[in-house]
Amino acid sequence: MAGRAVARALFALLLLLLQRTPSAASESVDLRLAYVLATASYCAYAVNQADADFGRARAVSCLRAAAREDPEALAPLIVALQDTETYVAPDRPEDAYLLVRMRKGLILAFRGTAPPPVLTDGAARDARRGVHPWRTFVADILNDLDAIANGRGRHSGFDDSWERLKGHLLQDCGGSAGRGQCSRFRRFVGRMRHGGALYLTGHSKGGALAMLAGLDGEALAGPRAATQVVYAFAAPKAVTAAVAAEATLAGQGWMRFERENDIVPSLPPDATLPLWIILGSPYAHIGDLVYFTRDGAPVLLRAERALIVPPGDWARAPAFLVNQAATVVASWLTPDFPRAILNSSEAACRALVDAHFEALADVQRLATDNPAVLAAGKEQSFFARGLYDPDERQILWGFREWCAQARLIE
Repeated sequence: MAGRAVARALFALLLLLLQRTPSAASESVDLRLAYVLATASYCAYAVNQADADFGRARAVSCLRAAAREDPEALAPLIVALQDTETYVAPDRPEDAYLLVRMRKGLILAFRGTAPPPVLTDGAARDARRGVHPWRTFVADILNDLDAIANGRGRHSGFDDSWERLKGHLLQDCGGSAGRGQCSRFRRFVGRMRHGGALYLTGHSKGGALAMLAGLDGEALAGPRAATQVVYAFAAPKAVTAAVAAEATLAGQGWMRFERENDIVPSLPPDATLPLWIILGSPYAHIGDLVYFTRDGAPVLLRAERALIVPPGDWARAPAFLVNQAATVVASWLTPDFPRAILNSSEAACRALVDAHFEALADVQRLATDNPAVLAAGKEQSFFARGLYDPDERQILWGFREWCAQARLIE
């Protein structure tokens, strides 16, 4: 534990040295807050079209299960069902969010790209109810690829998703709560305590939507939510470099968390990768960045340096492809070579998916003091292995489980 304390102290010192002003350190990176928001972003994947309540009960169970594993750090996520809201756009089920009211603020966590529907037990039932998970998954991927900037300098697909969700959030339910017809977002904001904050967050596509929500924050929440905080995890870029440069001041205190070996934050490409010529404009991120190297060591980059994350997408994208190939080849180095060849798809999947989700576990490792969580390590983090209710029924898959479905033979 002594070594752990020293590591955290050194990281805190690094933040202090790199801050913009003497008073900005605590606003720059609040690791405990990052852990809470990373967990909310993960539990937003519980929001789904198949459950009658849009996954509301499942999401609350997810938050509570995470809090049981790390009670001190995640206590703010122990909330009542009536203090939450889940929404899936009826005409665009790839767009969804989780809303959580806490004592000290309000979390709006956007769901990331809809995961592939690997749980097929209810496929026939879902089809009868008009729920088609594979169709949603494919539509979400196509939305992610709609990357030509629109007239506002925003990723067309992401901005379309955000505008649809924003329209719903602004349909105030008042005291009622109809399934999907309106939102209690404005009601929750109106009841926010003095000093409360609106926390906009998400993983992957959800992080990009959080950035767009932050840009439209005043129109969304009004002056009552004076403090708006954006924390995004492994998010792709949502705006062009021109918009990002203009938003640098507005985005002070916004944070991104990424891994060096994750390709998603390199999409759409920045000015170093000529592919942007096809898209019409280079893209860039907004906000400060905590950048985890391959060994999990954190590096802080301030917003003015993080517009292009060194070494830039021109170098980062090829390095990712080389790493993908090396991971697959390394998986063949086993006495059971034929089996390894057949299971190459699992190795390739892990090099992509695990790297994309590991930033959540990296944040957990930095933020927690829980001995059991630290002893379990990243491989046994609840982000990796999933969460279960007290009766050992699984609530939500962990990222280590997805790629196991790509294994052809045991």
